[in-house]
Amino acid sequence: MLDSGEIEVRGRHLVDGYLDQPSPAFGVTADGGRRYRTGDLGRLLPDGNLVCLGRLDRQVKVRGFRVELTEIEARLAEQPGVAEARAIVRDGDLLAYVTADGPRPDGRVLRAALADVLPASSVPAAVAVLDGFPLTVTGKLYELALPDPRTITTVPSERLTPAEERVHRIWCTVLGRDRVGRAEAFFDAGGDSLRLGRVQAGLADEFGVDVPLLALFERTTIAGQAAWLTESTSDTRQPVAAEEQTGDLIAVVGLACRFPGAPDAASFWWNLCAGVDSIHDHTDEELAALGIGPGLRADPAYVRSGGRIEGVEEFDAGFFGFTADEAARTDPQHRLFLETAWQALEDAGRDPAAETGPVGVFTSTSVNRYFLFHLFGNPAVTGDVDPDDWEGRLPGRQLTDHLPGQVAYRLGLTGPAVAVQSACSSSLAAVALAAQSLLDYRCDVALAGGASVTWPRYRSGGLVSPDGRCRAFDVAAAGAGFGSGAGAVVLRRLADALADRDHVYAVLPGWAITNDGPDRAGYAVPGPAGQASAVAEALAVADVAPDEVALLEAHGSGTPLGDAIEVAALNRVYRDVPPETCALGSVKTNIGHLDAASGIAGLIKAVLSVRHGVIPPNLHFTAPHPEVDLAGGPWYVPAKAADWPARERRVAGVSSFGMGGTNVHVIVEEAPAVPPRPEARGPFVLPVSARDAKALREAVSRLRDRLATDAPDLGDVAYTLSVRRAFACRAAVVADSAASAVAALDAVLANGTDVEGPAGTERELAAHWAGGGEIEWGAGGEPGRVPLPGYPFQRERHWIEPRPQHTTDQEIPR
Repeated sequence: MLDSGEIEVRGRHLVDGYLDQPSPAFGVTADGGRRYRTGDLGRLLPDGNLVCLGRLDRQVKVRGFRVELTEIEARLAEQPGVAEARAIVRDGDLLAYVTADGPRPDGRVLRAALADVLPASSVPAAVAVLDGFPLTVTGKLYELALPDPRTITTVPSERLTPAEERVHRIWCTVLGRDRVGRAEAFFDAGGDSLRLGRVQAGLADEFGVDVPLLALFERTTIAGQAAWLTESTSDTRQPVAAEEQTGDLIAVVGLACRFPGAPDAASFWWNLCAGVDSIHDHTDEELAALGIGPGLRADPAYVRSGGRIEGVEEFDAGFFGFTADEAARTDPQHRLFLETAWQALEDAGRDPAAETGPVGVFTSTSVNRYFLFHLFGNPAVTGDVDPDDWEGRLPGRQLTDHLPGQVAYRLGLTGPAVAVQSACSSSLAAVALAAQSLLDYRCDVALAGGASVTWPRYRSGGLVSPDGRCRAFDVAAAGAGFGSGAGAVVLRRLADALADRDHVYAVLPGWAITNDGPDRAGYAVPGPAGQASAVAEALAVADVAPDEVALLEAHGSGTPLGDAIEVAALNRVYRDVPPETCALGSVKTNIGHLDAASGIAGLIKAVLSVRHGVIPPNLHFTAPHPEVDLAGGPWYVPAKAADWPARERRVAGVSSFGMGGTNVHVIVEEAPAVPPRPEARGPFVLPVSARDAKALREAVSRLRDRLATDAPDLGDVAYTLSVRRAFACRAAVVADSAASAVAALDAVLANGTDVEGPAGTERELAAHWAGGGEIEWGAGGEPGRVPLPGYPFQRERHWIEPRPQHTTDQEIPR
């Protein structure tokens, strides 16, 4: 036993080494005998027995990873031309040394070979090739005398540009080297992700620009980073090649919403442009009908106003395969989002059953108040349950986690199904994660959004304004009123959307998610640094300059502190943009604060704004709050709807910030111009279907009204209808113009027929399909998908009233 506890074997019959492989484990003792250090740790017992306790491995910890030095040495010894190998840790870096057996190997080649067989955490920063290892007087390796391979790496002298010299200086400081090749990859030069973060900070200070870490991961050489920084700091934007325009862009190909005062997206856009205040002031009778007792209604702090949607207790259970009892026990937020999700997919002209690739869904909801106050502990739901049987009192599938699975199950989606929860920023975070999933090819279509259902049971103070109105950035700002609503968008990769001739509302070129961390006054207090970081990163990823943004759809919660911090954060990013060149808005001034669904509301507003080229007004603004520094940036608050200012492209930014510090920012850009297509010649068959006769009549009526007021290309209408889900109850018309289509649809409604239009082959096809036959619809020309009215849900009341309360209008609590 050696003093170190290692077991050493000695004897004159011991072999003197491995076959054809010398090893320092073999040697001779002072008296000339042979010895072998086993590398095993042992303990000698009093009775003379030797117990083996395991390997005496040289295990170290480097940057939080456990590394076996002997494993590195063994892998190096396997390489051609290596006689002996040694690995050490110095100044937090993993370093390796070898001696040559024949022609001298290249240390960089050896390091690359290790990278192929070892995890990244075990790859040395550098490998040095030595003539021999320095030894102590006792013959042991003298580690302190080993040279630093980071400084002895031979790099040919190269001519560098001025920008490359500046980047090279930062690299050498971070890597501890005298020189690095301009085309040498950062990680091959001994770098790691932590050092790359130091390079990021150094480049930002040196060049005075925000440097996204992603840009450095994509450009891992001095030459590449210098070229990118030169372009980023140039005043002249480089033209983008046509084949690059769709590279990392995400298209919004469908959307749907149900917000206060707006049952659909068209109504929502009308209300925004008209400056409609959609906050509802409840009467005392309405509040009593909602079950709100006289005690709360009499409280001076009680807020009687908020954003409400009609018919939240109703649901088309049959359409989604729910039984009546199942529907009544389901969170109304889930029901609301299911309907909105289907309408968004229909708006995109996409039937999940016909998709050849996976469709993902990313959802968010607010607190399930229906479960807490209607279902929990209600004998009508659980029956007579022992109060100690907690699990028996919990109806199943009530959590926000269950919504994406419900959507996937009910709509037949097979891609990622993920619940996203970050408080008020949840639904915009869901959009960002859905977009990233598309870029990562985890799905081919992504559905994202959120829903919130609440009731007027708030007292003023904190985030809640006394009259339920949000006065974002205004001198009278005092919070917002909370409300109900749901919104969803359908996303695809832009290249795929253009190839399939989808209708593209807008493009999402960049997004970012950050958190404020501990750098703030408290958990519920936002931090300007985290917000500014999200905005700056999204702009950088999108390759958009701040002066290109003409609309900033802010979080804008209407609290003096929150608005002041948000604008201060924006000013950090937009400080060099000319004054009063960017509109600052908040959809909360129109529809109130929708909690988990507020982010998707802001996004849909921005998408419609860039699509129509109109900036809607921000309500309730008279003068800026003294703490809100609008003059410190390019901001103005629009008082009326205005045309988009003349810019090279329409670009908007959307922010949503959650309590707890999760910040989301998404860039929205107008859709690319669609090249002209050959015009298809009619007549066309327009197929319409529904689950029953009543719904079919409504569907026909909706299509008729759309074609009578704002008719898209009729060939596109026919194609879109043909690729939607077909139901059992059907009708079809044949037409060659919008006018003849309206006349034929009027005839269907007036006569109760299921086929109308001139005689001919197309009418025969229409009659065959309306009778339940299957048709392989031919697509003449190059038709595309266009937004058309969605399915007319046949909603019925599915609702469980809460347990009777102890107070009524006749009995005020004492």
